[in-house]
Amino acid sequence: MYFIAHIHNNANRGGVRFMAYNVYIQQMIENFIKTLSKPVLVIKHYNVQQPSKSDFLKLLPNDTDASCVYHEYQPDSLYEAYEPFLDWIRLFYVNFYQDHMSLEHFLKTCHIYSLHREIFSSYIQTGTCTRTEEIMYTELNFERSNFFTDIIHIFEYIASEHKLVLILSAFHLAPLSSVSILLPILKKRIPNLYFILIYNDAYYPKPYIETEWNRLLSYIKETTIPLELDTFKSDTIMHSSEDYVFDTTHTFQNITHLYNMYHTLALEDLKYYIVDIYNKIEHNPSILPEEDAYKILKLYTLLSLCQDDTEAAILSCKLITNLSIYVTSPQVAYDYNYLSIKTQFSSGHMEIIRNSYLNCISIAEQYGDDFSVFRANLIYCMAQFGGWKDLFLCDFRIPIPYELVEQCKTYKFFNHLAYLYTMGFENDKDTIRAIAEGRENSVYFTKGVQLAKAIGNTDFLMLAYMKNIILYSDAGFHEYVYQMHKKRIDTVNSSDKVLQAHMFLGIGYNCTILEKYTKADYYFRNALHNLANECKADDCMDALYNISMNYFVVEDYEAVIPCIDILQKMLASLDYQHLMVCSSAKLYGMLALSYFHLQDYYNTHHFLGIMELNMSQFLEEDEETDYTYWEEELFLYHYIKALLYEHENNFTACQKELTLSHKFLWMLPGTIFYTYSLYTVAQANLYEKCGNLEARTALFENAITYYKREGFFQCAKKLIAIQNGNTPSKVVIPFNEPDLWFDKLLTLANYEGTKNKLKYREKDIAFLTIWQENLNRAESDINTLVENAITIMQKSYSLSDAIMLKQDKDTSCVLFNNSNISLSEHQMHNIFRFFRQYKRGFLTNRTDKNFLQFMPIIELFGKNRVVTMLGIPISNGDVEYVLLSHVNAQRNFKNNRTPLTDENLVTLKFAYSQLIDAIKQIKSNIMIRKMNETLERVSMTDYLTGLYNRHGLSDIIANKLSQMQGRTILILYIDLDNFKYYNDTFGHDIGDFLLVHFSNLFTSLVGKDGYTIRYGGDEFVMVLPDKTEAYGLNLSNQIFAQIQDGCKAAISEQLQKEIEIPENKRLSCSIGITEYSGTTQADIEHALTHADEALYFIKHNSKGHAITWSKLQDLPL
Repeated sequence: MYFIAHIHNNANRGGVRFMAYNVYIQQMIENFIKTLSKPVLVIKHYNVQQPSKSDFLKLLPNDTDASCVYHEYQPDSLYEAYEPFLDWIRLFYVNFYQDHMSLEHFLKTCHIYSLHREIFSSYIQTGTCTRTEEIMYTELNFERSNFFTDIIHIFEYIASEHKLVLILSAFHLAPLSSVSILLPILKKRIPNLYFILIYNDAYYPKPYIETEWNRLLSYIKETTIPLELDTFKSDTIMHSSEDYVFDTTHTFQNITHLYNMYHTLALEDLKYYIVDIYNKIEHNPSILPEEDAYKILKLYTLLSLCQDDTEAAILSCKLITNLSIYVTSPQVAYDYNYLSIKTQFSSGHMEIIRNSYLNCISIAEQYGDDFSVFRANLIYCMAQFGGWKDLFLCDFRIPIPYELVEQCKTYKFFNHLAYLYTMGFENDKDTIRAIAEGRENSVYFTKGVQLAKAIGNTDFLMLAYMKNIILYSDAGFHEYVYQMHKKRIDTVNSSDKVLQAHMFLGIGYNCTILEKYTKADYYFRNALHNLANECKADDCMDALYNISMNYFVVEDYEAVIPCIDILQKMLASLDYQHLMVCSSAKLYGMLALSYFHLQDYYNTHHFLGIMELNMSQFLEEDEETDYTYWEEELFLYHYIKALLYEHENNFTACQKELTLSHKFLWMLPGTIFYTYSLYTVAQANLYEKCGNLEARTALFENAITYYKREGFFQCAKKLIAIQNGNTPSKVVIPFNEPDLWFDKLLTLANYEGTKNKLKYREKDIAFLTIWQENLNRAESDINTLVENAITIMQKSYSLSDAIMLKQDKDTSCVLFNNSNISLSEHQMHNIFRFFRQYKRGFLTNRTDKNFLQFMPIIELFGKNRVVTMLGIPISNGDVEYVLLSHVNAQRNFKNNRTPLTDENLVTLKFAYSQLIDAIKQIKSNIMIRKMNETLERVSMTDYLTGLYNRHGLSDIIANKLSQMQGRTILILYIDLDNFKYYNDTFGHDIGDFLLVHFSNLFTSLVGKDGYTIRYGGDEFVMVLPDKTEAYGLNLSNQIFAQIQDGCKAAISEQLQKEIEIPENKRLSCSIGITEYSGTTQADIEHALTHADEALYFIKHNSKGHAITWSKLQDLPL
């Protein structure tokens, strides 16, 4: 038993009591270390100063052969994962083994899971965990359990050779990973491993640790005899800080610790410690250096993916694009696109996935990074299978490139290689048949299984066998399937009731196929009870479906109906469209057939109609239609229609439907065990009524021969009896409703449904958070804003194509369209006219009664391709904007289990209205910016000539010339001579014409080398950086050359008549020139003064000439 000492703080007893307890504790610790007769000493106190490291050093006996290590947790620290257990492992290896045992050999000797050896090795060597082959999200729980086992194995091995005393002080401050690993270590009772555990019982643990902390304390109290020092307890309860504040002064160390948590799967600790800094980066990325902010965003994305929080992963991933290093660093751009692919595993948006994949390849190839090319190829391959998270969603027809297999070998990605071998090959029907019949060996599957066994990955083995169960069951090779079930059972001998129930379901289904109906019912009911006790509502529905299917096969239709009725009520409570293993269409088909045999034709037609609505996309003949996964439903649909036509004596229509049912019958061999029998009896009855007895006999003989050959002897026996006009004996499976726990199942579904509704609301909130973050980024480009917003909407709600339209008066335009639909002006006009009647918008699912009401819009996207249609108008009096989107009627019925609802419509309408407001705000901002630019331009430019004015010159000096430090400036100060005569003689219009004429002349001569300013009236200034006075004189001569006639020709052309101008009144100009060193405001003012002095001299001595200020200085006064 464990020995626990209680230390209490009683201030009323003062120092005498403190000394007494110190002596007592000292004796107790000394005795524990000296004798090591108990595995653990637990010291509990209430807000007193606990023994320190130096206290323990004094207590260690000199003659002990134990190795003692001490660790004290400090408050408000960012602890390492499993602190201090990993650090102690490193310490023990260095001190005990490094000199004579390689690290690799040490880890193998400790039986460390092969995929974790790199993590332990890198940590022991550097303190930083690294992992080259990434974790598979399907294996998170398995790997975490293995990591616990690894730590325990290491301490077991070390303790087998060395006596260890591990002292954990202030353990109430420990992180969850440390608390979680201590409990299994204590339960293991490892010989030679001893603990002294000290904690403050008056300290309330952090909320995320509380459950595990209470489990640890419960175990300690159950296995110890407490010794009370006294009975006083402090009334003061110390509460932990619920929120950790990230310390930016130790960023490198803290980020290292956070990544170590990720690699060692201490995910709850990681979430607790990263939230603060992530929230700060989200609102202010500059709080950290960009490289560190990027590392945090990348890690938060990976964490969110591990926790199956896709919305959070999408948001954090998107935030990477706000960092400038996203543009400047190829590695960051690659990682963003790589993570983007991972965020889409569940959505199946292959266009988004492929674009990100191509970006990854482009970046990697540009820099010759073969490893990154391989990683991109691998993650793209995984994305096509949804990361193999749900085998029922995988399309195993997708080929896996063999070069990817070779790359996995090259880079030693052996766990991924096992997946490629088992999931990507030998999946075609011919190969499946050849393997099941023993004509070929499952070479690749066997390679994958052997590789997984070598790795020690039993979790993968369970997945691999299940993949074969799915494929070979569909192909009708049930004995082979039975062997796969046995291999699963042999792989894991677990007390896990849920896993056991899943195995029961698999074996039970196989028993149904093998005609062991009573045994199947036994397995199904046991599975149902296990799952109900474990509160697994979704799995319970699968179990109940299997029970109803067993009744259906033995044609006990009275038992089928109540089972499916409960299933449909559970689906409604859970807000699901269908089961994981069965479409709603099949359930309706089973009901329709059951009611037909009970001669309730009203309900037969009713449920057949609902079935038809669920699968109408497959009922119109089309050569391109892919019926995969829907063959059984289509068989039942046409089969039931045939029975109804036969009942109505419409034999022609009956034969047509039977022919169609026969077509789908042979598309899915896995259901022939019961469908062939149904078809045979119906077709034989029709032949008999039509007098075709020869065809009837041949039909029976073929079916009986088939069933005998395949070992379905009860089916053969039934068909023989019917052929001979006898009533076949029926298998009786007792229907005991209380034993099926219907009431308990409904209660469980209602409870889970309530939780689901809360989860959906949380999803809406998460979407709005991401949405508003996008809108708050103040995009100045409307197209970018809209594209980002619609993409977020599509990702969050699994929407397919989207179209966004705007109407201004009678003109319509497309603001966004990522579909392959091209809308004409007439179609857009009709869309807006439609939404004038439906201004509130709509959301309709294929199974809704009002689905056909919105067909004018649905038909735009293809009526058979739409399972959910969404239309949202925004009105301001008349309809201004419309958003159209839909959920595609995917071929795999297991996707999109949860339909969009009116609650989602409310959220989406609110979001869309925010987008429109953001668009209008951008337009308003653009308009205001243009007005401000116009006002600013007007304030700095001359309205007549368009040249800069005096204010414009000041702006040039402040914003352009001031940047040219140490350079010279050439200034030409120009005044027009005789301008007043021209203005008075020919009118102000000609005056204005001349001002514009000279402006154009000066501007053309200056070109891009400088600036021309209308300084006032008929005065102009030319400013040319880095030019000399000689250049100014040359420029002046060019001006004089072009105005020799005083602009007579130009004015005559303007007035459309000849004019005469006296010689002494001819228009010319005087120019003062200066070259000045310096470009500040003061320098320019000095230069202008010099140029003005030169101009003044010319104006009063010889108009129509130019002079430099330097020459002016050489003239005598």
